[in-house]
Amino acid sequence: MMDYILKFTGCLLVLYTFYRLFFENEKNHHFKRFYLLFTLAAAVAIPLITLTYEVEANNPTIFSEAKAMPQAIDYPETINSEIVREDSFLGNYYPIILWIIYGTGFVVFALRFINNLNDLNKLILRSEIIKEQSNTKVLLSFPQIPFSYFRYIFVEKEAFKAKTIPNEILKHEEAHVHQKHTLDLLILEVLQIVFWFNPLFIFIKKSMRLNHEFLADEAVLNQNFNPLTYSNLLLEISINSHQNGITSSFNHSLIKKRILMISNSFSKKRVGLKMGLLLPILCCCIYFFNNDIVAKSIPLENQKANAILDKNPVLFFTVTNTQIAINNEEVLLKNFAKKFDQATKSFSDYDLLKVYIKFESKDVPKNFQRKFENEFFKTRYYKLLKKVGRASSMLFPPIIKEVSSASSFQVSSNPIEDRANESKIYTHRETPTEKIVDIWNSSSKDVQFFLDNKQISYSALKNSNLESILLYSEQTSEAGSIIKLYTEINDYFERQPPVDFQNPDALKDIQDIFVNEEKVSKEELKAYKASDFKAYRIFQDGKKDAGAKFQLYFYTNKKE
Repeated sequence: MMDYILKFTGCLLVLYTFYRLFFENEKNHHFKRFYLLFTLAAAVAIPLITLTYEVEANNPTIFSEAKAMPQAIDYPETINSEIVREDSFLGNYYPIILWIIYGTGFVVFALRFINNLNDLNKLILRSEIIKEQSNTKVLLSFPQIPFSYFRYIFVEKEAFKAKTIPNEILKHEEAHVHQKHTLDLLILEVLQIVFWFNPLFIFIKKSMRLNHEFLADEAVLNQNFNPLTYSNLLLEISINSHQNGITSSFNHSLIKKRILMISNSFSKKRVGLKMGLLLPILCCCIYFFNNDIVAKSIPLENQKANAILDKNPVLFFTVTNTQIAINNEEVLLKNFAKKFDQATKSFSDYDLLKVYIKFESKDVPKNFQRKFENEFFKTRYYKLLKKVGRASSMLFPPIIKEVSSASSFQVSSNPIEDRANESKIYTHRETPTEKIVDIWNSSSKDVQFFLDNKQISYSALKNSNLESILLYSEQTSEAGSIIKLYTEINDYFERQPPVDFQNPDALKDIQDIFVNEEKVSKEELKAYKASDFKAYRIFQDGKKDAGAKFQLYFYTNKKE
């Protein structure tokens, strides 16, 4: 605990000192507000970070250093018994004494915070309220310089009704309300309760309040009020008064700084240079104030796997007819997900996304494909792919075959259909880059390109609109390579749609909806239930404008 407190204080001191030296007098107030909140979050989080690096488990250097360590030292047995009793007393009660002191301070600051909230709530309940569109005025029966709390603006009742409060003052408090400055102060107050013993919070609160005033002053002046008149107004009302710890008040003791800031100029170049220093400062905080730096040994089997990663798959699984194998070991369908996760458990999430995992299939019945896909979707590997947006809804990618014209297609479930069995097809539902096209052209002596089933030259493909391509397949064999690219995807599923198909979020990317080939609106679709449909189809045409979305087809009977 003490170690965390010291690191928290050190990190907070470095980041806040950087703010005072480089940012406090700059005019980029919105960034400064974010930076102060970030400083608090970083000081809390960085001491919890553990940095790790990997070393080989059989590293001879580590072994030799271990052997060189001195043996345990034998201390004399004659020790003063009084010293032992004194040390035992301190050792037993010192932590308890510290916790009592900390708990007392925690309770005192928490009660002060609750009392401030209670005082404000009492004022609201006992005073006359005027609700407006953007805020609520609380009319006080005693003289008081205006201040704000969430959407409430507290003003003197007689002055407000007599309209003697300058308009600039009200606009200033409305800016505090609109920009939600009370939230910043609440966060700071809660942290100050937890770290009540840290004096840095006194200075951070002062800086945060000052920056709130800068933001509110800027909002007032942006409404075409005269800067000189506004500065004179600040001087006229610069009388110190009591202020609740969680409110934003027009009055502030640092009037001179606010007036100087009004006339200050903003330099993008100067601020940019200062912001450039922030990254190394943050890196130093992470390095010096982290929780720990740990050397993690790499198991020997992982070292071997990493050594052959560039040449061989880490995991190879196949489906032949209804027979499943992982690394040539046969497994049952119901055990596939469990066995797959066991084979990859030695990899971290990050490494698992980088390793080489290979899948091949042959003569798989359509009904078994679905069962196998459902099991594969349970694996940790697929869940990771889905999390980073790289997962496909189909493990057995379709080959799209031309039926009668370039705009009419059907889907084949057999991934090795128009080539010999020894050839392999890898289908990718994504847009190829120019670099991928160049690799295709240089990696094979005999490579053929097809765009929507029409043969195309390499140069013509390079000059085409690659962004219109939605799916491509790589078919390789000893004879050469065939690259097929498609600007149209037509997926057909012989099952009822997901139960949330009426959810507005689920349909936000859908341009047109059809039921049995007849176009319907999203409102009309609400008359149906998911169980009404036996199949559905998703259609996308990449040749349309970049903003074009998907089309969704529902069928009450299976489509012929």
